[in-house]
Amino acid sequence: MYDPRMFRDFMVAGAIGIAQPDVLKLGGISGFLEVAALARAFGLPVVPAGHNMMQLDVQLMAAIPHGLMLEHIPWLEPVFVSPVRIENGHVLVPREPGAGTDVRPDAITKYAVKH
Repeated sequence: MYDPRMFRDFMVAGAIGIAQPDVLKLGGISGFLEVAALARAFGLPVVPAGHNMMQLDVQLMAAIPHGLMLEHIPWLEPVFVSPVRIENGHVLVPREPGAGTDVRPDAITKYAVKH
């Protein structure tokens, strides 16, 4: 879903039990937080759609009280300078400033589509 109003309509209809907002599809952090607020009002947990950058999801889940879990995508780890860290089944929220989305230069070269 690409708009918080779509989530609202599904929640009103009782058609979802877990809100799975995608920060990228919703246009950024504000859209994600809007869906998270709707989910909280409807008593629903939030699990971010895990196919995007987990670094953003870690920060967003730390900002809401009703996050249920975070999908771990291990094959993305080599792409980022500061990959998501997990200890004992828990994601560690980074203490460094920023979202941790810096891509490693060698990953750009390695994974670039060659024409």
